[in-house]
Amino acid sequence: MGTAGSQSAQPSAAARSPAGLVDGGALEVYVEPSHALPDGASLRYKAAGPGRAVQRVRYESDDGEAGLWTVWSPAPQGPQDVAVATVWAVPVHDSSAGVSVLVVGGPGGLRLRWDDDPQVVVAEPYLLLDEVPTEASDDDGDSDSEG
Repeated sequence: MGTAGSQSAQPSAAARSPAGLVDGGALEVYVEPSHALPDGASLRYKAAGPGRAVQRVRYESDDGEAGLWTVWSPAPQGPQDVAVATVWAVPVHDSSAGVSVLVVGGPGGLRLRWDDDPQVVVAEPYLLLDEVPTEASDDDGDSDSEG
């Protein structure tokens, strides 16, 4: 994961709808501190292209569980298994890696459920990935691939 930039008290319009960003637009992300993410997060990146909604990503947890994970964004307080915000994958300029993919949700951050063992759920404020997630939501909310 990377860190960048400025402190912000409110999520920007870009963080609520990054799919509309054009190359070079600012993407500010604010994740409220909560029980699952006590430190929260505040960061800013420069978009390297448009974002897209995602439901699954390739990820490796701190405990070494690697593979496909279902991702959603809950409210900062309340049920953590209920999605309340869209999760976006946005290519961003990253000073250490060139272009990376920022995966971001709402102010509750992200929750990830490992496809290999649905009992494994991880909380992250955001993800910074080397590659584009493997699946994206289409207009009706279904993923691009079958399964």
